[in-house]
Amino acid sequence: AIDLGASTVSGTYAVTATSGGGITDSGVLAITNGATFKVAGGQSIILDQSSTFSSTVTFTPSSGTIAAVTINDSNAFDIKALTLTGALSVTAGGAITESGDLSIGGITTLAAGSGNNITLDRTGNNFQAAVQITSGDNVTLVDAGAIDLGDSTVSGTYAVTATSGGDITDSGVLAITEASTFTVAGGQSITLDQSSTFSSTVSFAASSGTIAGVTINDSDAFDLAALTLTGNLTVTAGGAITDSGTVTVGGNLAATTDAGNSLINLDTLAVDGTIALNTNGNGAATVVNDAGLDFAASRVGGALSATATSQDITDSGVLVITGTSTLTVADGQSITLDQSSTF
Repeated sequence: AIDLGASTVSGTYAVTATSGGGITDSGVLAITNGATFKVAGGQSIILDQSSTFSSTVTFTPSSGTIAAVTINDSNAFDIKALTLTGALSVTAGGAITESGDLSIGGITTLAAGSGNNITLDRTGNNFQAAVQITSGDNVTLVDAGAIDLGDSTVSGTYAVTATSGGDITDSGVLAITEASTFTVAGGQSITLDQSSTFSSTVSFAASSGTIAGVTINDSDAFDLAALTLTGNLTVTAGGAITDSGTVTVGGNLAATTDAGNSLINLDTLAVDGTIALNTNGNGAATVVNDAGLDFAASRVGGALSATATSQDITDSGVLVITGTSTLTVADGQSITLDQSSTF
């Protein structure tokens, strides 16, 4: 193993720990030209002092695969192609970018500061554990398979893509200031069920085909933009739940407000399965579905307005409606609510 004390190098810097130990730093490094750090397979490189690397930094194994890498650079930092069995931690005083594919077995932690972008957009990336953003402005993450999002604070936009063969999930809370976009391949799902905060718009997209299912939990109000799913849609929000485009759901829809007297107003639905509505306090609910409307178990603290534009209204679950209920169907259609409900 080798420990690097405070050092100023006006040229290149090459450090090798040949076997049986890692590379660490106990002092600040100021390196003008390219830096290369090499360890044997299974060893780690931990450079967590606030150093300054003015040129490229490369991490390489002499054999096998590096265990983990931690780097702290007062400048912007570009990550070269890298394969790790463990964690990657990058702290930078500027933008964090990549110029080679990353294969990271452990948690990836990225901190660029609230005014600097993080762009890891290569389609060959493979993040096998959570990716967490400690700080960043506009953040772009791309994974060749599934991607799990750890605790993240993003002051700008947030774009996450799982290119094929995997879902987008979250194991940590997200705090996103500007627009968020989540993209998966057809047949995959987006499940963001932590109590996160999306302060701007949230969009769900398929890179091809159609998304399977979406689950979203937002501590703020939540607006559904135009969306098509083959499976289920579950929305939980701390404010009103609304739609600004047609929401097409091949499975079931569940909408829940969990704070204040927040309402549900979904008037451009195309749901094939059941619809469950749950409002907090005395929140009202309005739903308009393009065909029939089958209620799953629901609780609405205020008034309920439900319209089935071309088929019947039915219930497959018990309804508890505190306020006035207004149910509307087209001529010749029926309303059959035969569960033991409470109006």
